[in-house]
Amino acid sequence: MTDISMGGGSTRGPARALIYNAAGIVPNAKVWSGTVTTDANGVWSVNYAAAGFTAPPRVIANATGPGNAAANVRNVSTTTKTATGATGICVAPAVSVLGFITVSLVGAGVSVDVVAVGE
Repeated sequence: MTDISMGGGSTRGPARALIYNAAGIVPNAKVWSGTVTTDANGVWSVNYAAAGFTAPPRVIANATGPGNAAANVRNVSTTTKTATGATGICVAPAVSVLGFITVSLVGAGVSVDVVAVGE
């Protein structure tokens, strides 16, 4: 709960973020955020049903790599999303063949930060 200033006084209520799209302010916007980990196949999944989205939200996912070298880069893709949850995969560079870098699914335990924004 947050104290919200109301013309010299204040009231206690939930904090609200203003979310904008091309048309302006998104009414009844909600933001959910959390961290999940990948399974043995590089798959991550999240349940954000507690946010009460009425339609699939925009899902932004980002993985934390183990270091600053190019070989430590992690790329995340969202494969499905609904009003209650999302799934995706996480890949990492594997080998370089003739100058092309191939990727493979990461194993278990890679942290994926997820933010879902919707109504």
